[in-house]
Amino acid sequence: MIKQKIKAIKDIQSVPCVSILFPTHRTAPDNQQDPILLKNLIRETERRLQNEFGKSVSGELVSKLNQMASDYNFQTSLDGLAMYVCQETQEIIRIPLPVEERIVIDGTFATRDLYRSMHHQEAYFILHLQINEAKLYDAYGNRISTEVRNEGFPYLNDVPEPDDEPENPSEAEKVRIRTFLQRTDKRLQDFLMEHAARMVVVATEPIQAILKEITEDKNVFIGYTTPPGQPNLSDMAKKAWIVVEEWIAREKERAKEELADAVNDQRFASDLNDIWRAVNEGRGDILLVEEGYFQPAHFKEGHISLDEPADASGRIDDIVDEIIELCIEKRGSVVFIPDGELPTFDRIGLITRY
Repeated sequence: MIKQKIKAIKDIQSVPCVSILFPTHRTAPDNQQDPILLKNLIRETERRLQNEFGKSVSGELVSKLNQMASDYNFQTSLDGLAMYVCQETQEIIRIPLPVEERIVIDGTFATRDLYRSMHHQEAYFILHLQINEAKLYDAYGNRISTEVRNEGFPYLNDVPEPDDEPENPSEAEKVRIRTFLQRTDKRLQDFLMEHAARMVVVATEPIQAILKEITEDKNVFIGYTTPPGQPNLSDMAKKAWIVVEEWIAREKERAKEELADAVNDQRFASDLNDIWRAVNEGRGDILLVEEGYFQPAHFKEGHISLDEPADASGRIDDIVDEIIELCIEKRGSVVFIPDGELPTFDRIGLITRY
C-alpha cells in the first residue's frame, strides 16, 4: 500500500534525491506513449544532474533510472507513476490518480502526490455486509482494486444456529445476526489498527441499523449505501463512490469554513514564510493546499525566497512539498482543494493550533 511506501522513503535524506513523476495511462493505445515520455524525462534528469553534480554522480543515478524503466511493466500502470532514486535506495510507485509531470532534485524525495493519494482523495475501503458473510475491498474512485484477504477478512458467519427450534425464530435470527456483526466489527477495528482509512458500508438497511448501534467507532464509516440491484463488484463500487464523492465535498467545504473561522480568530497563516515557521514550531493544525500549486524556492538568510538562487544546488524544486511533509510529520493534517478555490490565500493557507 502507498502508506507503507511513504514510510520507506519519507525520512531518507541524501544529496541528490531524484524524484520523477508523470501521468500514465491504464489502457492501450494511450499507454504506448508512456515509455517515450519516461525516456525523455530521464534524459532531462541526466542533463540536470550533470550540470549540478557532475558526470560521476549523474552516471550512477541515471543507470539506476534506466534499469528501473527497463524492468517496469507499463501494462500495469494506473494514472500516475513516481520514480525515486538516490545513492542508497530506489523505488517505483504506481499512483492511482493523475500527477503533474515534473522532475525534482533535492535533499529528500517529493512525496506530496503519495500523501494526496493516501490522505484526501479517492482511496477508501468498502465493507460489504451480508447475513452470512463480511468482505472488505480496497477501492479507489469508482473501481475496486483488490479484495482484502488474510487480515480477518473475508469472514464467514460462524455464529452457531440454535440446536433446538426457538420459540421465536425471527428474534433468534436477529440475535445471531447481531452477534455476527459484533464479531465483524471487532475484526474491523483490529484491521484499522494497521490501516487507518475511511470506510463505506454496503448493506441492507436493517443490517446498517444494527451496525450503527453496535460498532465501537462510528467515525470510521463515512457513509452507507445499499447493495446494487444486480450484485456485482463494478456496480457496488460505483454506488460506494457516490457516497465518497459527497463526503469529500463536505470535508473540503468544512475545511474552508474552518479556515474562514480561523482568520476571524487570528489563528491562520497564508504567507509561505509564516506557514513554514508555524509548521516548524508544531503549531500547524490543518494545511489547505490547492492541488496544482507547486512553488520552486530557496532559503536565503533563513527565509524562503522565490528568487532564482545564484547557486543552483540550493534550489528547492517545490517548497510546498516540503511544507506538506513537515506538517504531517508534526501531526498536522492536509486538505487538498481544487485549483482556484483559495484565491484570497494565494493558493495555500494554514489553520494554526494557537
